[in-house]
Amino acid sequence: MTYIRQTLLLTACVAILPALGGCPGALPENASQAAQVRVLASGAHCGHDEATPRVHILRDATALQQALDHTGLRVENNARPDFDDERVILIHQGQKPTLGYSLELADNSVRILNQVGRLQVLNREPPADAIVAQALSSPCLLLVMERRPMESLQVKDQHDTLLGESALKP
Repeated sequence: MTYIRQTLLLTACVAILPALGGCPGALPENASQAAQVRVLASGAHCGHDEATPRVHILRDATALQQALDHTGLRVENNARPDFDDERVILIHQGQKPTLGYSLELADNSVRILNQVGRLQVLNREPPADAIVAQALSSPCLLLVMERRPMESLQVKDQHDTLLGESALKP
């Protein structure tokens, strides 16, 4: 390779590589980040008597205990969240006409984009030909998410239907 070609190639690399790489650890404001999330408990009879889904952010141990008392969910003492580092999310699927409905965590992380967290769940329902008990149910899912800077949390199902959105305080 000639000296001129080497110089041009080196100049192009020096000019382009910093623009492509950026500063290590620096993310543009609209870059996607993630927060880890895990299931704390789930149930089929959580006492939600409205047909519409609902999302609650439980901000402290007292709110968690009240939710546990109301829903009948159980959490082992060694699994209780640390509210300094974690947020607790209670998702109600809404009242359903039969058994066989449930909510499941679709991904163990929440995508954060432009200060909005996006959590995906699987909204399960019984097959049309299933034989299920004719009893009202109100499925719910109790999650723990690591605390990350975000202004709100959106919960969507596998069909991208918004189940609920909640503002988050720092």
